[in-house]
Amino acid sequence: MRLYLKDSEKIHTGEVIQESGQHFLIINGEKSPFYLRRISGKTFYSFDQKNWEFLVSNNNGKKFIFNNRELNVFKGFLPSGGNEDNLGSLVTQMPGKVVKVLIEPSQSVKKGQTLLILEAMKMENEIKAGIDGTVKAIHVEPGDSIDAGHLMVELDAQE
Repeated sequence: MRLYLKDSEKIHTGEVIQESGQHFLIINGEKSPFYLRRISGKTFYSFDQKNWEFLVSNNNGKKFIFNNRELNVFKGFLPSGGNEDNLGSLVTQMPGKVVKVLIEPSQSVKKGQTLLILEAMKMENEIKAGIDGTVKAIHVEPGDSIDAGHLMVELDAQE
């Protein structure tokens, strides 16, 4: 299962693997064992088998502590604006359908502002600006079905 973990500085790519019946969380090459428990149809996780947290089953952020850092967890879908290599390009990480486009070319936007709504895995996801800037180009329209890796919006950074 692919995970994206956001701390105050950046987004880390993580992965959950299973070896010999034991689950491991790998974040930036660091491998930590964790434990799962199902109770009344709900799944909980723990890193120490003492403190158990509800395991998120959708893209809503859920916080947990990893190596003394508080992280928000997103399953399967990279939060928009999180790719530090190119914060001005918003690219889909999974197939979806564009529901609404809330911006226009040449419009000024602020970091965190919702630019469009993308339906993926039967959920509506707000795609937000990762930087303050100006809309350079919009490559989608409402109703478009797009594949993973599709460039949706380009932003020019505000100087």
